[in-house]
Amino acid sequence: MSTRSAVVVGGGFAGLTSAYYLRRAGWQVRLIEASGLVGGRVATVRRQGYTMDTGATQISTGYTEYLALCAELGLSQEIVASSQAIGFIRHGRIHVIDARRPITAGFTPLLSWSAKLSTLKTLKDYRSLRPSIDVRDVSAHYAKDTMSAKTYAEKRLNREVYDALIDPLLRAYVMNRASNVSVLEWFSTLGNLAGRNMISINGGNDRLPLALANGLDLRLSTSAQSVRKIDRGVEIVIRTASGAQDVLTADTCVLATRLPEALAIYPPARELAGSLTQTLTYNRGLCIDVGYRLRPRNLAIGLLLGAVEHQQIGLIWAQHNKNPDRVPAGHSLFTVYFDEAINDQYFNAGDESLVDIASTYVERLFPELGGQRDLSHVTRWPLAIPNPAPGYYRQIHEMKARIDPADRLQLAGDYFTCVGQNSAIYYGKQSAERLIRHHGQSR
Repeated sequence: MSTRSAVVVGGGFAGLTSAYYLRRAGWQVRLIEASGLVGGRVATVRRQGYTMDTGATQISTGYTEYLALCAELGLSQEIVASSQAIGFIRHGRIHVIDARRPITAGFTPLLSWSAKLSTLKTLKDYRSLRPSIDVRDVSAHYAKDTMSAKTYAEKRLNREVYDALIDPLLRAYVMNRASNVSVLEWFSTLGNLAGRNMISINGGNDRLPLALANGLDLRLSTSAQSVRKIDRGVEIVIRTASGAQDVLTADTCVLATRLPEALAIYPPARELAGSLTQTLTYNRGLCIDVGYRLRPRNLAIGLLLGAVEHQQIGLIWAQHNKNPDRVPAGHSLFTVYFDEAINDQYFNAGDESLVDIASTYVERLFPELGGQRDLSHVTRWPLAIPNPAPGYYRQIHEMKARIDPADRLQLAGDYFTCVGQNSAIYYGKQSAERLIRHHGQSR
C-alpha cells in the first residue's frame, strides 16, 4: 500500500485542521502558507506584558470542534472560563446582562416593556426553525434568507429592538450594520448565544494553530500561483519568498483560502461557487487595542452598541475580562472594532487618529482611565470576515449542492457558513474526511 499525499494551500484554521487530520490518517502532507505565520486571522501580538488577540478573539462552549482539537492536542487544561457579563450601550449608559441567566434581560432598562414583549416574537421565529439552526450549516435554512435583519425588524418587531439589540449584536459578530446583513445571520447569532458560556485559552489564541502546525511539513512565505488537475493527481505551482518558482505534485489538494484567493488559484472553482462569486464581499477588520494601567470595576466581556450610539465604533471587547492573563496585573485592555460602513473613510487613516477615536470613547465610558493609557496597537485586516448579505446563505446552499465529495481537489474556508474559528475547523475537517474516504485506498 503506497502512502497517499496532499498539498494544503492556506495556513489558517481550515487548512491546519485539514492537514492535521490527513497526517493523522497516515498521509504525506505539505502545507503552504503565503505569510510567514500560521493561524490566518487567528493572530496574537505580545508587547509590554500585554497579550493581544488581534484577529478572532472569543470562543465559547459551543465551539465543539475547537474543543475536540484542544483535547486531542493536550490543551484542554488551558481552557478557562471568561466573564459571562455582556454590556449593551444605550444612550451612553452600559446595561450589563448576565448571559448565564437570560431572564435578567427582562428586568434591564435597556429596552422598554413594549420592546421586551416585541422580542418574544423573534424568539418564537427562532424556535420555529426546523430543524433547529446549526451554526455549522446556517445555509440549511436558506429559504429564510429573504431580507436584511433591519427589514425583518421593521416588519416583525420595532425600531427600538433593532437599535438596542439586533444592530449591536450583529455589528459584534460581523463588523457590519444589520441593514447590510441577512436576517438569517440574526437567527444564527441567537444560535451562537443559546446556552453557551464564554471561555478562552490561556496564553493567547495562537496556541491552538501553533499546536496544529507542530510536526507538519510547512512551507511558509510560499504562495500558490496556480492549481490544476493532472492524470491521477494535482499540480501546484508555487512561489517562494525569494521569488523562485517550483512545482509540487500530489494525489490530492485542499484549497483552504478565502474565496477570492481560491478563484485566482483555481479558476474552475468559479463554476462550483456560482453566483456567490459575484455577491460575496469581505468586511475589513480595523481593530485598535488600548491598554491602561488601571482596571475598571465593570465585568462585561463585551460592550455592544448600535450605529445610533456610535457611527465609527461597532464593538469593544474587554480582554482583561476574557482572561486576566492578557494583561499585566491590575491593568486593562480594550479591543475597539470599527464598523465596516465607515471603513472607506477610516481604514487607511493614521494610527494616531484611530487610537484617539478609540481611547476617547473608552475613556468616556470609564472616566477613571483618563491619563492611564500605556499601550496602543492598530491592526488592519483587508479581508477579515465574509459579509452575510441577504441572499448569501441561499447561494452557499446552492454551492454546497454542487460539491463533488469524491473530487481530489476540495475547498475549505470561511465562506461555508457563519464566520468563526469553530466553523473553519469544521469545514477543514470535512475536506480531509472526504479525501480520506474517497482517496485513502492503496493504488
